[in-house]
Amino acid sequence: MEMKRKNESRNTNHEPRLRVGSALILAVVLTSLLAIIGMLFLMASRVERMATSAISENKTLDSAVEAVIARISQVLVSDAPGVGGQPDYYDYPDGENAWLASLEPYEYSLNNYRWRQISDVTGFLEEENWDAQDIEIDSDAIIEDHEEIDLDSDGDLVEQLADADGDGVADSRWIELDDITSGKGRPIYAAIRIIDNGGMLNVNTARQFNPNSAVENEIDGSSQTQIDLLALSDRGSTPNPLGRLDDARFGTELHNLDNYIRDVVWRYYVPDGEYTPFDISDELELRNRYTLNRSDVDSRIEVVWVSAFRGPDYLRTPVDSSMLSSWLEEVYYDLSEPNADSNYSYRHIGTTYNMDRIINPVGVVLNNGKMVNVNRDGAGLIYSAIRQGIDADPTFYDVNEIAAQIAVNLIDFSDSDSDVTPLPDVNGITYYGFERPCVYISELTRIIIPPPFDPPWSFDEFDMSYAIELYKPYTEDEYPNQWRIDISGYTGPPIPTIDWTGTKRFHVIYFENSNAPLSVLFDSDTDSNLPPGSPISTIIPVGTGTIVFAPGRTISLQRQVGPDWITVDAVQVPPVGGWLTYNTADSIQRDIQPHKCIRRLWDSNFRDPNLGRGNSYVDPNSRLIQAHPANRPFTNIGEIGMVFRKSAYGGIGQSDTEADVRLDLADPNYHGIFKYLTVWPPSGYALDPNEVRIKGRININTAPWYVIAQLPWMTDEIAQAIVAYRDKLNMDPNGPDYNHGNANDSRYQETGIRGLREADGFASIAELATVVNDSGEDDYSMRYYTLGDEENDDLADYPDLSYNDGAEDDFEERDVIFSRLSNLVTVRSDVFTAYILVRIGADGPQKRVMAILDRSNVYPPEGGKVRIVALHPVADPR
Repeated sequence: MEMKRKNESRNTNHEPRLRVGSALILAVVLTSLLAIIGMLFLMASRVERMATSAISENKTLDSAVEAVIARISQVLVSDAPGVGGQPDYYDYPDGENAWLASLEPYEYSLNNYRWRQISDVTGFLEEENWDAQDIEIDSDAIIEDHEEIDLDSDGDLVEQLADADGDGVADSRWIELDDITSGKGRPIYAAIRIIDNGGMLNVNTARQFNPNSAVENEIDGSSQTQIDLLALSDRGSTPNPLGRLDDARFGTELHNLDNYIRDVVWRYYVPDGEYTPFDISDELELRNRYTLNRSDVDSRIEVVWVSAFRGPDYLRTPVDSSMLSSWLEEVYYDLSEPNADSNYSYRHIGTTYNMDRIINPVGVVLNNGKMVNVNRDGAGLIYSAIRQGIDADPTFYDVNEIAAQIAVNLIDFSDSDSDVTPLPDVNGITYYGFERPCVYISELTRIIIPPPFDPPWSFDEFDMSYAIELYKPYTEDEYPNQWRIDISGYTGPPIPTIDWTGTKRFHVIYFENSNAPLSVLFDSDTDSNLPPGSPISTIIPVGTGTIVFAPGRTISLQRQVGPDWITVDAVQVPPVGGWLTYNTADSIQRDIQPHKCIRRLWDSNFRDPNLGRGNSYVDPNSRLIQAHPANRPFTNIGEIGMVFRKSAYGGIGQSDTEADVRLDLADPNYHGIFKYLTVWPPSGYALDPNEVRIKGRININTAPWYVIAQLPWMTDEIAQAIVAYRDKLNMDPNGPDYNHGNANDSRYQETGIRGLREADGFASIAELATVVNDSGEDDYSMRYYTLGDEENDDLADYPDLSYNDGAEDDFEERDVIFSRLSNLVTVRSDVFTAYILVRIGADGPQKRVMAILDRSNVYPPEGGKVRIVALHPVADPR
């Protein structure tokens, strides 16, 4: 019992201690829990602050991107002709278009590659006097991802290359954005690169060019589908490449090219039918990081042809220093490199979306801003357009007269009727066009028979007969209607209007005295479709002693135009001289060989009459001038070089050459006309007659030579010569305007091209006609087809418009390449791709996007908005 009490007593004594220890443990646990909870609250707060900061930074980056796009849009609007006071009509990467970057680098000298220009959108580079042209691409141009921006000791930017498009190669410079900072006051920097989609091949409009096609409208340059996209399939092993392309684009529609042209090429945004052209997903893949290919993403355009837009040799990650040479092989096509065909990338020269507009430089003051259509608009409007386009240098010609005469000649050359077009009241003068039928005075003949008794004789006792021969060289021309002969000072019997008989090429007006007969013959060789003896004369009785051809009188051939009679041909009766011969018929004759009539080449000697058949006179002057209105609409705007700029009714002299007579496309005074005249859109294609947009043309100012080479009838050598001329790569180094290019590089010297403009780039498509070669190598000249294998060799086939015409090396042949591609080229664009990289601070968070921008809805004078076709984030590499 006692022991039990002791134990009980011991237990009782320890209970408070146990309770105290438990409390301590509990306190420690609770304190720990509170600490953990507090830490969690702290961490949650910090995460929240970080998330808030990230959201804020992301909003800042988004705002920066929006600010850059707004600035680009503003620049594109102000650059549109007639809107921002911009004097330049062309888009070429130069000082006047500082915002535009070169699509490809060029080879400055052997193995020395450079960007001709990088974008300066805000003027920051110009303000800081930093280089924006001739940026060398070497090992220093390799940009690592998120490479830190250099700042000086004051925290200001140092001139530094940047990589806007994200392929690892420098293509821009860092700039600081004004009036925008982060929430913490940190500056926002940007790198911007803007390229022209017009310098690329449109995979929705281009198709095939086969020079051996027997179908004229497949090889005449009349459609964007003749730009040779199929050439991109050549290096692949895909069977039936054209069929695969058509399958991809025609969808469930029948494979009818004319329908495709109408329903897709000339439709905007939505095709008319169940067609499936390549879309914006293809565009974003093609535009991704310049030439880089995302191997895990394939768009439809990449699977049409196996080795065209994708392949094992294409770059897939940002470039490092070991890959620079491969990158250069992909972005610059060097014909001297053995593997150029397989290494050159087609991604950066292919697009699903490009267009330009047929607008003029002066805006609404002419035709509501639209180019004038020479196939459909009237003489007054065409005159106004030409007058705007002709150089107004007072040392030049009378530009009003020239513009008026070209305008009426254009209409009568291309319309389907035979009515002469008048243009009244230009400086108080009415101008008349040159129209079919072509008829000329070809021979004057007279005979004088003295009285049958011995002299002396009085003049009224002589028997005299006269004849005027007219020549119609083109049997397809209709018969002259409402034409007449007028003889100054003539008082004899009335001369009836001409009644041309049959389909003969000759017609004789015979002033007959039966005592002085003239022989009027029939040439069965030239008119074998009519029987010999068919009447070819208009008989006018004249009495004894009636003088018709008095020396100095003017014999005029006239045709009626409205209430007026206009003189279309005339010849003056020569002085007395050999015309005093009695009893013998004498004549003076004109050279009526093909393409010589218009120059009025009359023999100075008297000949035996040859009335009613081909003349015996051949002028020793071999110069030829075709003179026959086509009476069909112009297929290409370049064909207007076939038109006379002088009046064919007396304005052309014996010594005139084609350069004196025609609208000479090689004459810089006329280059501006091509900013005002067009033949597009073709009749029946445009939904809206006021439509000015054209898809798929090539901007010769921004396209690489390989893109230009895909135009109809183009060669690689001529395309390279065009680019060399455009960029003045090989100007005469001793010339005043030599500014870049290496004259010691033999590949540039080979072309022999000389720059003629003071500025780079083409101001007008007509300047293509001046790309000539002075080294003697035909392959480098735009006049390749004119020169042929031998001098005076007539072009015997296409691309001539009227081959084997007997007019060797004439302007038609000289300008034939330009004519064929003139519809398909432009010097300006309306769709661009902008690569934008923005960053907070020198090494802070950044964002990379690309935007497809369309300014085709910007019109003078009010301007308009740039359409953002796509704004797509470009993920950082992983």
